[in-house]
Amino acid sequence: MIITFDCYGTLLNMQPIQDKLGEISQAAHLTTTAEQAQTCFNSYEDRLMYVEKIIPYQDLLAQIVRFMDLELGSGQVFQDHLDTIIQAYRDLEPHPDVLPALRQLKRAGNQLYLMSNSSEMLMSAHLEKFGDLFTHIFLPEETGCYKPDRQFFTTVAETLDFANQPHYHLANGFWWDVLPCQELNWPYLWINRHQWQAASSFGKIPQLPDLKTAPEFIANLAK
Repeated sequence: MIITFDCYGTLLNMQPIQDKLGEISQAAHLTTTAEQAQTCFNSYEDRLMYVEKIIPYQDLLAQIVRFMDLELGSGQVFQDHLDTIIQAYRDLEPHPDVLPALRQLKRAGNQLYLMSNSSEMLMSAHLEKFGDLFTHIFLPEETGCYKPDRQFFTTVAETLDFANQPHYHLANGFWWDVLPCQELNWPYLWINRHQWQAASSFGKIPQLPDLKTAPEFIANLAK
């Protein structure tokens, strides 16, 4: 079976980014908390990512911190620490359950693929943590857009011949991954790490809290 994964949040633990934003804020004696800085960061990431069709993620980060300083009244604090933030992305580590699950899935004969809004520069650092587990990584440079743009998903489907191949998508992102999967009738599994409660209007959503039992879930599909 072909199994596609989201990267940030699903496989890589994003908590260090919030921690780093908090450290920068604290070191500069700002009143902004780590949570407030992360909320501001996420807000501009979501908006700026869709101003243009695609922009390399590290360039997007440069725009994000510029608007963070504007909104938070922090002068150039976050802009001056752009390299530190980019390095924090490069240093991200997989959640503890990830590598054992990926190895088990691959040993079972599944083909593993990544679908990420990241960039080639950052992904090269992430792949050092994953080794040769993934057959291919789909990035905006290849698809010409970001998730949740349906073009990202249809590009993957056409490239991997999903019309004639069994496949499953595993992702933590709800807006970026779960909703497009529902719309396009992709089989999917929500890796609900935040334990969100989705409204009943979203329908019945297959989910797991992490990847620990994902290999068993996938194996049972073939029975």
